[in-house]
Amino acid sequence: MSPLETDVYHKMVSGGSRHMTSTHNWLIVSSIIIGLLVFSSVFVPYTLPLRTQVSNKIDVQQTEFVPSNGVTPEIQWSRMTGGAVDSSPCVADVDGDGELEVLIRSDDYYLYCLNAINGMVEWKFYLGANLYTSPSIADIDADGQLEVIMPAGTLFCIDGALGEEEWSVPGNALSSACIADVDGDNNLEIMVVDSMDQSVRCINSTGDVEWETPDLDITTYSAPTASDVDGDGELEVLCGSSNYNFYCFNGNDGSIEWNYTTSGHSSYTAAVANLDEDPIKEIVFGTNDGHVYCLNGTMGGFEWNYFVGSYPIISTPCIADSGSDGTLDVFVGTFDNYLHCIDGESGTQKWTKATSNDIYAASCAVNVDGDDVLEVFVGSHDYAMYCIDSKSGATDWYYQTAGEIDSAPYVGDLDGDGRIEIVFGSNDRNIYCLEAPTPYAPHPWTGVGSRGDPYLTGCFIDTDNDHLTDNYEIIVGLDENAADSDGDFVDDYTEFIIAADPLDGITVYPHEEWSLVVESFVPNSPLVVDVNNDGQLDLLTAFAGLLLCYDGSSMEQLWNHTYSFTMIDTIFAEDVNGDSLLEVVAVHSNVCYCYRAVDGVQLWNFTSINTLADAGCVCDTNNDGAFEIIVGSAATADPHVYCLNGSTGKQIWNFTTTGLIAPSPSAADLNHDGQIDIVFGSWDGTIYCLNASDGSELWKYTDIYRPSGYSPVIADIDLDGDLEVFVGAFDTDIHCINGVNGTREWVYSTSDYALSSATVVDVDNDGDFEAIVPSRDGNVYCLNSTGHLVWTYHTDDNIHCGASVADVDMDSELEILVTSKDNYLHCIDGESGFGEWKYPLGDFGWGIPTVVDFDGDNVLEIIVTVGWSGSYGKIFCLSLALTPEPDFYPWPGIAPLGDPTHKCRYIDTDLDFLVDEYEIAAGSDVFSSDPDTDLLSDYQEYLQSTDPMFDSVPPGAIDDIVISDVTQTSLVLNWNAPGENGDIGTVSSYIVKWSSSGPIIEENWSNATTYTQAWIPLAPNSLESHQITGLSTGQEYWFAIRALDKDGNIGAISNSPSTLVGDYVSPGKITDLTVDNIMSTSVYMTWTAPGDDGSTGIASGYILKYSTTEAISEDNWDAAIVYEQSWTPSVNGTVEYRNITGLTPNTEYWFAIVAFDEVPNYGQLSNVVALTTLDSTTTTTTSTTITTTTITTTTSISNTTGNGLQFESGLVIGIGAAVAVFAVGFVIFIIKKKK
Repeated sequence: MSPLETDVYHKMVSGGSRHMTSTHNWLIVSSIIIGLLVFSSVFVPYTLPLRTQVSNKIDVQQTEFVPSNGVTPEIQWSRMTGGAVDSSPCVADVDGDGELEVLIRSDDYYLYCLNAINGMVEWKFYLGANLYTSPSIADIDADGQLEVIMPAGTLFCIDGALGEEEWSVPGNALSSACIADVDGDNNLEIMVVDSMDQSVRCINSTGDVEWETPDLDITTYSAPTASDVDGDGELEVLCGSSNYNFYCFNGNDGSIEWNYTTSGHSSYTAAVANLDEDPIKEIVFGTNDGHVYCLNGTMGGFEWNYFVGSYPIISTPCIADSGSDGTLDVFVGTFDNYLHCIDGESGTQKWTKATSNDIYAASCAVNVDGDDVLEVFVGSHDYAMYCIDSKSGATDWYYQTAGEIDSAPYVGDLDGDGRIEIVFGSNDRNIYCLEAPTPYAPHPWTGVGSRGDPYLTGCFIDTDNDHLTDNYEIIVGLDENAADSDGDFVDDYTEFIIAADPLDGITVYPHEEWSLVVESFVPNSPLVVDVNNDGQLDLLTAFAGLLLCYDGSSMEQLWNHTYSFTMIDTIFAEDVNGDSLLEVVAVHSNVCYCYRAVDGVQLWNFTSINTLADAGCVCDTNNDGAFEIIVGSAATADPHVYCLNGSTGKQIWNFTTTGLIAPSPSAADLNHDGQIDIVFGSWDGTIYCLNASDGSELWKYTDIYRPSGYSPVIADIDLDGDLEVFVGAFDTDIHCINGVNGTREWVYSTSDYALSSATVVDVDNDGDFEAIVPSRDGNVYCLNSTGHLVWTYHTDDNIHCGASVADVDMDSELEILVTSKDNYLHCIDGESGFGEWKYPLGDFGWGIPTVVDFDGDNVLEIIVTVGWSGSYGKIFCLSLALTPEPDFYPWPGIAPLGDPTHKCRYIDTDLDFLVDEYEIAAGSDVFSSDPDTDLLSDYQEYLQSTDPMFDSVPPGAIDDIVISDVTQTSLVLNWNAPGENGDIGTVSSYIVKWSSSGPIIEENWSNATTYTQAWIPLAPNSLESHQITGLSTGQEYWFAIRALDKDGNIGAISNSPSTLVGDYVSPGKITDLTVDNIMSTSVYMTWTAPGDDGSTGIASGYILKYSTTEAISEDNWDAAIVYEQSWTPSVNGTVEYRNITGLTPNTEYWFAIVAFDEVPNYGQLSNVVALTTLDSTTTTTTSTTITTTTITTTTSISNTTGNGLQFESGLVIGIGAAVAVFAVGFVIFIIKKKK
């Protein structure tokens, strides 16, 4: 053991961890500890609350321990062990039951297997030693069952399902294991450090030693790591030592490939990744003297060294993308109490996060809150588990335990509920499982830690070079051979960062279609137009000193112009000379150039005395059919606005101000006189409005300080028929000015310069316009038509450019695209102002994003130019989708500069709130606000992403079909006519379908039978009644209808009523309901059975009802009480005789009955009978006397008073008398008073 390792050992023991490399000393210390544990367990009851604040540990950093947004994690479970838990957990379904288990070692000599959902112990394995090692998981023998590899002096291979030993290797395996097929024989090997031989030992899947390195003072604090670091197709094994060397061994035989000499005598466990995107991987590790080294995998070449001071760095580095910028960074904890975030490519510090004690543990990174930025989880000796924002280093939240935390956590969804849990051990003897607080990540990824995967194998093979190891991808179900597992053009690691589902095939994040590097910087906003009339859009853009034109199909450069190295602010494209070909107008320095767009040949130039601002605007100033160009001067010495002839570049007029021209001019008919007006700003504190034909002043607005450099935006934001002018300014305000008279309508103050004008659009589709205003304060403001704030979106740095508004994700809702100096392209939901995504650009996006279907695939592309801080710029073409959605129309983005060709001309001929040049670019008609006559204006179609030239609005749905007039072969369908477009216009036809197997819905519509008809639809809301003929008697039918319009749009499926055809006759009415033999609780009823159809057939059943309050009628039939029975009706004409029981004594009843058939059709209400049941004290006796001529029955009814009635009935049985009796039904009743 080296002197420093001895110091570290003592430090760790004093903190609750126990580690020694001498077996003799270990036994002595173990005996003492066991004795103490036994003593404490007998005499000192140990009670640990779930959450204990240890104030003396965090007083120094108390102000840091404030959970952001007031959120704290929820504890899911905790499990107390018999000793400190300084092992990292690994997680897998080791028993194949479909639920995860947590494997973790405790200093009580046991390896625990816990149910990940509830923390219950599934099994535990006695190790016989207490060492600072963690378990690993692998199917080591390829039998389809997972094993747990646990070094504890003895190297154990344990059956993961049963917790039983499969094999073991006695010895001194005192480091955590590395598991990989290092020799290429398709079998896994296990690498561990042997403390006695101070070597790396390679053991095969049966426990036999394959190779062992010489005694190189290999330290047990350095677990081996496996990776193909030099790109030769074979794995190397990496390990630190205590002899000032870091070693790279050949995986086949353990021979030394190279070693690197460090400044400290001890170097520790390494992590491997491609940090600089070259073909060779980098190796990162810490040393005992405070250095983090980054070496090139080819012969250990030095790349960088990060120094924290003379503090040991035992923590294994965790490598992840801290800023979601597409580059990897290194997270490492140190004994200076800090977590350091180091730029992976340069080795420079990005941030540090202070805790109040040493950080011994490694960290783990994952996105738990869905904010497009990873969180880093790390434990500290201040007893806390921290959740830290990886971009800023700020604490999101922390969880306090009652002991030091020495190991890395596992972070992932343990119970399958879509929420992320954090599992870790503490030296307070507990294993904790926390659930991350809201908001939750959209997809619960498993964290990326210091050992490469959740099984802690230490194997860093990354076949598809997506920054996720093969083992990690296999474990979480991804394709290790494809960087984009679901083929959605968003690579797996990007989906990991933004917490998107990597297997759903849905693009929720932009992917790069192409990009171009430009040897210049400070770009302007890209311009797209078909320069050569080949039907394909082409790209024009300018950087400092460069004007470039690219072919849209091949992205080959068509032409360029090079100038001195100064900015070219804006350019525009227009047929300025009437030759039916496009020209490109650009301003550089004090010259305005006009080039032929197809080949870049210069046609003319205009030279002013001083620098010009930018390309200005183009318009027909005098209604003569020819274009003029309005351009301003950027010089304070001689500021002018010039009007130039579009064909020759000759000056027509100029207007002089007392301050440089910024912003440059925009054109519109502001005062409704049919004449174009020009509006621009000057640094003399004025917004000017000029008559475009002669340059005479119409009005000026002076309540402004230094208007910003972007052209004014012109729109009718309040829908009052008058245009407003929007100008941002260096006074931090966005000004809304009445275009008719130049008076202020409102002003909104931001917190810094409002460098861009507003984008005016109905972003939330509520019928009112909003102004989208970016500011240099890093915010995007959404203001309503009166200048009040609707929402704010924040970026992390300045915003210098305007925003584009388009439906980039094809969800029929608008998004806002804006670039920030935080080096991201931001996508913002138009309605809520919430961020949808942000895309790393690698530099400041200087221009306004151009959103257009650039390649004609009906999917919108986003073209962004970047380049501010470096010597070169870049052009990105991004998109979100692979294929267009049905009925989606790719409307271009609405942005400052008026249209995708940047003419700054705000002419709206058809008054549909879309300027003519924008409608031309979008493929619509400038002379009609509804060219497809679908009763949706072009602006409504823009909001809904539908085709302005094709009616795509379906007819309204029918939801009120009623069936009537059913016969044995026909019926009538009745409904209210829908409209062609919702509720408006007459539909062209109907599709009627029937089914005999059940209701008709969307899923079975195509299988239903079409009923042929040629009905002429009526106007909306008219009653349609149409007969359906040719039906089969006795068949049940379901019907549904859809409406069609003239463009083939089909309405939704109607309701689907049904009827039984052919049985529409109800059973006959019962007219002879009578009662007999009334008792206290029962009575007999008789009636003649009706038929099924009137008086024929057999009915299906009866409904008998009664009332005790009033006589039954048609009006109160529904309210009467049903007498429950299941009688089977007899053939019509038969006398029915039924006993009614369960009645209440001495109660008045009214009874009525109806018959029903199988449809069911119900007969009419019968006659109503009334009766009163007898008193419950009444008794009845019956006697019968038989003689030769008579049968006499005597019934006596009496009550407790002795009073009663006696009934006698007799039948004469003589022949003559019998005939008389039977003929007339003669019965003699003799009623006698009982004596």
